[in-house]
Amino acid sequence: MSYKVVAPLVLAKDREGKTHHRYAEEVIEWLPPDQAAHFLDTGLVVKVGGAAESANGGDGGPDKPKQVAPKADWVDFAVANGLTEDEAEAMTKAELIEQFG
Repeated sequence: MSYKVVAPLVLAKDREGKTHHRYAEEVIEWLPPDQAAHFLDTGLVVKVGGAAESANGGDGGPDKPKQVAPKADWVDFAVANGLTEDEAEAMTKAELIEQFG
């Protein structure tokens, strides 16, 4: 499930538990269930579905991250585009951007 930030700023945790600044209009590809529930209940984010999918060709994979996005976002994008998670994790963020950016 993806979420669009509607608040000016949220501090969102990634799969590794690291916290990242996410600003209005950004799409967060994944949130821990407790944080997702809190953000939705307080109106900080909204669920997105078809709009996010159509932005990347409708294949259901994540949108290409911005270059300033955390490595975890680039790993998710690389996995959605054919790498295994182990292969993507072994690469540096710069290598991921070079190959998929």
